[in-house]
Amino acid sequence: MNKLDSIIILLAVIICWSCANPVGLVGGAEDTQAPGIVPDGILPKNEQTNFKKSPIYFTFDEWVKLEDVLNQVVVSPPLEYTPELKLKGKTVSFEFDEKEDLREETTYTINFGEAVKDLTENNPAENLKYVFSTGDEIDSLSVNGRVLDAIEKTPVEDVLVMLYENLSDTVFRTERPYYFSRTDKNGSFQIQNIKEGTFQALALKDDQGQKYLYDNPQESIGYLNENLIISDTANNNFDIEIFQERQPLLIKNKSIDHFGLLVYEFNREPFDLDLNLSDQSIESISQVVDDTLKLWYTSQDSFAVYTSFDTLWYDTLEVQKLNKASFLNLSSLNLKGRKPGVKKIAPKEKIELNFNHPIRILNRDSIALLKDSLRTTSDFDVEINADDLTSIQLTSDWSELSSYALEFYPGALEDIYGLKNDTIIVNLLATEKKSFGEILLKIEELDVNSAYLVEMINGTNKLVDEFQINGIASFEKNYPYLMPGEYSIKVVEDRNNNGRWDEGDFDAKLYPEKIFNQKLEALRANWTVEANIKPVF
Repeated sequence: MNKLDSIIILLAVIICWSCANPVGLVGGAEDTQAPGIVPDGILPKNEQTNFKKSPIYFTFDEWVKLEDVLNQVVVSPPLEYTPELKLKGKTVSFEFDEKEDLREETTYTINFGEAVKDLTENNPAENLKYVFSTGDEIDSLSVNGRVLDAIEKTPVEDVLVMLYENLSDTVFRTERPYYFSRTDKNGSFQIQNIKEGTFQALALKDDQGQKYLYDNPQESIGYLNENLIISDTANNNFDIEIFQERQPLLIKNKSIDHFGLLVYEFNREPFDLDLNLSDQSIESISQVVDDTLKLWYTSQDSFAVYTSFDTLWYDTLEVQKLNKASFLNLSSLNLKGRKPGVKKIAPKEKIELNFNHPIRILNRDSIALLKDSLRTTSDFDVEINADDLTSIQLTSDWSELSSYALEFYPGALEDIYGLKNDTIIVNLLATEKKSFGEILLKIEELDVNSAYLVEMINGTNKLVDEFQINGIASFEKNYPYLMPGEYSIKVVEDRNNNGRWDEGDFDAKLYPEKIFNQKLEALRANWTVEANIKPVF
């Protein structure tokens, strides 16, 4: 083989290798151009008056596709029947249902949202909207504004803002709106092509599909206190706050794990629950923690528990006879949730100890508080917590850097079942005062004709203190021994003075009770924070 033959063979190998290992084509710049309508590509022509029901055609300058038509294509006023969108080549058609009757002398707007996109990069057609009137004129007025969360005061996306020509109180539940729009990610909305007139305005977070009706209390709702007068001289800008009404009380679960205890789980806190036993002589204790109710009882016989809400009985639980002796043999009265080791306490701190059963009897003489290694007896006060019979509270004049042993001798406590404790020892250490900080709380500029609920919350969202204020313009309270960290104050305007925060009531035209929150200056050890609060609702 000569040199020339070798070169030819080598070139052939290189060419074959290149063919066997193709390299991807390098494309041009990314397509960012949205599909556009060709000249005279909308038939009938946009902003048509005296419109007669017929298909509407949109021809684009490139191949397009349809996506999420049911959610993206919005017609205002809403149609009675779902229209059909079809795609043929580069043309999209909008066809009314044959049963659809268009309103007389009405301007309609069809907004396509992002339903029409190009095939290559999913660029949606921008501001694709069709307007027509069944009368002689296209209405040209508009309204705009924002929708905010009534509690957080933050914008809410994807909320229906609806206008009703019917001014009846029940129209929101029985009729679809005359005009509507949806909020964007900034909570903003705009409704265009509106006629002059007087309307009711409603905002609705319609989570059940496009029904345009308020028929589910789980949906958030908002309203304007006054009718909206729309004209070419009126201020047609407004904000609406939305809220969720109090949910009807429902039982999620109920159980009888063993003799003497029933547990109900609800969809919310059951503060408005009525509970009765078929035998009123049965000794029982109920406790509500968040959305759970525990009912302790002592009867060995069968009985029924009746629970009702809003004056209507809605549930009956039959409690069968259970073996009390077996339960007592296997059960005991114990501390609950106590971590092993020494508990650090602040000066003047009230100690709370939680037990697994409600306490019926406390024997003060069988409890001792012993100080340091000499086990010197210290004075203390102790009582069953009247608001929670499963806990007891103890206070003493704690000495800095002193250790304590809180001892419960056998029989110091007796629960609802007659069970008594064995020896319980809780070790405590009183820390230095300088390890703590102090907050001087002052709340000012209150309405003397109003009531308020106040909560202090720490950085882990744990409740530190709560109290009510009523009939005074200012209030002061000192917290001398607080752990360093973050704290905040929440003030609720207790409109009906019932001692709790209330949701809104749409039928009564009541918004949720107003809440003011203020984060305090960070508290440091051996430091005082002066917290002057002036609530603005």
